[in-house]
Amino acid sequence: MTILLSLIAPLLIGPSAVQQASDFVELTIPRVTVQPGDSSMIVIGVRVKQGYHIQAEEPEDEYLIPTRLEIDPAQGMRVSRPEIPPGHTVLLSGTPWNVLDGSFEMRVVVHAANVSPSPDEFLRATLRFQACDDKRCFAPESLDFVIPLMMQTKTADRDRENSH
Repeated sequence: MTILLSLIAPLLIGPSAVQQASDFVELTIPRVTVQPGDSSMIVIGVRVKQGYHIQAEEPEDEYLIPTRLEIDPAQGMRVSRPEIPPGHTVLLSGTPWNVLDGSFEMRVVVHAANVSPSPDEFLRATLRFQACDDKRCFAPESLDFVIPLMMQTKTADRDRENSH
């Protein structure tokens, strides 16, 4: 059901952002416009729910699960390594942990090949993380979602600019 909703939501809400959530995090996923031969920055908003944190990309201990953003590029697309902000140190039971909490952004650049695009594409993505509160850590989670892309030709841009 979640995957179906992720696939249908961009069609229902148009160019605005898509919301995706788990028990611990909420994602804001923008609809991104990209032209053949060009690159676009994708900025995914993350909000860790109050009272929780997730492990940073480089946690303090090897037994903790790092936060990872994995993006499967559509055909004709290249995707940069995602940028996840560095965590900050919190002391839990006297032990320093490198964590992410509150709101932050993850960034990734997508580059479209210089080919004739289909009008709408999407990138499949997964956020992998381990959430904790100040007493315990929960089982690692994988939150699957899609990043809607609107492919646009340079001619379409010129037509839109000339109509204003």
